[in-house]
Amino acid sequence: MTDIADSKIFDFGGAFGELRVEKPKPRLSGSVDSGELNFLQALVAAEEAAYRWDIASDTITWSSNVTEILGCKLESIKTGRHFASMLDSENLTTRYEAVFHSKERDLGPGVSFKVEYAFRPQADLNSSLIRLEDNGQWQAGDDGTPKIVFGTIRRIDARYAREHKLSFLGTNDPLTGMMNRGRMTEALAEVINSAQKSGTQCAFAIAAINNLNLVNDAYGFDFGNEVIVQVSHRLKHVMRMGDGIARYSGSKFGFILKECSETELATALARFTSAIRENAVGTGKGPVWTNISFGAVSLPQNADTAATAISNAEEALSDAMRQAGNSSVIYQTSASREAKREFNSRCAIELIKCLREQTCRLAYQPIVDVQTGQPIMYEALLRLPEAEGQSAFSIAEIIPLAERLGLAHLIDRAVLQLIIQALHENPDLRLNMNVSSTTVGDAFRQDQLLDLLNANKAVANRLTMEFSEAVTLANLKPARRFMECLHDVGTSVAIDHFGQGYASMRHLRELPINIVKLDGTLCKDISNHPENKILVRSLVELAKSSNIKIVAQWIESQEDAEVLAQLGADYLQGYHIGQPSLDKQWTVEIPDVESLDVSEAPQQQPEMVTQEVPQEEPQDEPHVEVTAVVPETIIDVPQAQPVSEFEVPLDFSAIDDSIAKLRAALDGLSPTPSAAEPDDKSVNAA
Repeated sequence: MTDIADSKIFDFGGAFGELRVEKPKPRLSGSVDSGELNFLQALVAAEEAAYRWDIASDTITWSSNVTEILGCKLESIKTGRHFASMLDSENLTTRYEAVFHSKERDLGPGVSFKVEYAFRPQADLNSSLIRLEDNGQWQAGDDGTPKIVFGTIRRIDARYAREHKLSFLGTNDPLTGMMNRGRMTEALAEVINSAQKSGTQCAFAIAAINNLNLVNDAYGFDFGNEVIVQVSHRLKHVMRMGDGIARYSGSKFGFILKECSETELATALARFTSAIRENAVGTGKGPVWTNISFGAVSLPQNADTAATAISNAEEALSDAMRQAGNSSVIYQTSASREAKREFNSRCAIELIKCLREQTCRLAYQPIVDVQTGQPIMYEALLRLPEAEGQSAFSIAEIIPLAERLGLAHLIDRAVLQLIIQALHENPDLRLNMNVSSTTVGDAFRQDQLLDLLNANKAVANRLTMEFSEAVTLANLKPARRFMECLHDVGTSVAIDHFGQGYASMRHLRELPINIVKLDGTLCKDISNHPENKILVRSLVELAKSSNIKIVAQWIESQEDAEVLAQLGADYLQGYHIGQPSLDKQWTVEIPDVESLDVSEAPQQQPEMVTQEVPQEEPQDEPHVEVTAVVPETIIDVPQAQPVSEFEVPLDFSAIDDSIAKLRAALDGLSPTPSAAEPDDKSVNAA
């Protein structure tokens, strides 16, 4: 093997100046060779220093710029032993390791290596560290062992800090320094796997700061972050050694509890809760009291994977957050809950299938004029076909599920398309449609329906859109915008369940409403509930002061129909009037209805000013076979008489004054409790 000392390929002599160990080349006038100068300039430009380490003598020859690179004196690094003494003891690898512990053999061209390590320029344990990258090559002597090493070193402090930060952020939360959710999930999987192998128990929990939004609103998000940090410190302080805590998400923390039974889990949750509950959390703007909720799951008996454990803990946390104050819930399996979820899944699948295949149908329930007893409009209600081999899913179950899953806007669109088709086919028909809460609060979904109506303006003026009172008040601005757009295309607007939010009448008066539908619980069995008569009369007066028509719902008896007619209702709807039917009832001859004697009652116009609103039907009624013919409506109302229960005259010239007097009148009554009618009508179900 050729001795490296005699090889011109690895001759660094010209670049090392006075420290050269090779025989110098002849020079002209003692000047530095231009090639050597260029080589040194290249090292300086690259912020690197070159070296040659003769292992036999342990001598290291450096390029003259090494002191600028390392920031130390040349005498302190002139031998391999000296250089090694300057390295940090925590280094996982060094140049010595790369050379003498290499598993490769030098077969002639040498063995390359590349290592990174920490270096202390002052050789002091308390001095600062710098990071070096060492690129080199060693060659062996005749015995095959390393004989000479040469290479370059350069500082990589900035790169190391950047990579270290990225590595940290990949597994840790930057605000609290805890594990992040990704690392927590990996650690949880490892703990579950270990517990399964050893036959032991462990647990996982998620905690949420319940009132962090209030802190953010009151003080700002910076102080909200202070609360998160302070809470994290308290929780870590009461953690057992070996357990893990992570920043799960914004205001949530995750806990991995090793060797923890369900009994021990309950004790741990109580300890965590106490750590937060006992004292206020200090912030830059003063102390803040926080409350915290925990959801936990015992493992592996209630979850055998990290994903399932997290899902079950989230479910338990959701239950805990519905409770007041600091609370905790440990997940328990439930056959009924799983059965309900399976049913919900089938409902959602069936709904999407029906919408895609366009197999949905409409049922129509008549709304009659109090004066003539004739149907003046119909409420359109969605019906799904019977699934093959099983009874149809209840629309009362599917509609709320669709709203929770964000599918209700699909139902709105499908129902509107069917309604538009029916209106085109029947020039004298008037229909009502319920609007889902999803659409009321979403301008994009509203525009989808408005596009359909704008494309069918010829029939839009025979449609009334019904808005739930509670949903409208919860989405007042987008609801008003939608109602105004509906008026622009000629469509009327109705408020359903009117009377649930009586104190919000001021807001309702600001909306472009044509019709209100009295809440069914006020109308049902009203003849036996005098307090409901007071409420209905006041609501009717308030509505009529704004020229709004009144629909009374859930009419189940002739007596109720007569009372509501006396109280001023314009239209009636209910099982006593007519049941929802899949048949087109307006094509069937309707029996004659005895004229009503309402000589002293307010005279109503037989024609709708705009459009009217249908109603929803009680679901606890005995099953009634749906037929195509509307049952004969006999509303023989006697001459209107004053209702004796109104002993306190109400002045409706001012809303606030009338409400105050109404409440005073109600305080003197002993109301007769009435059976609450289940309100299963959402979106387009009755």
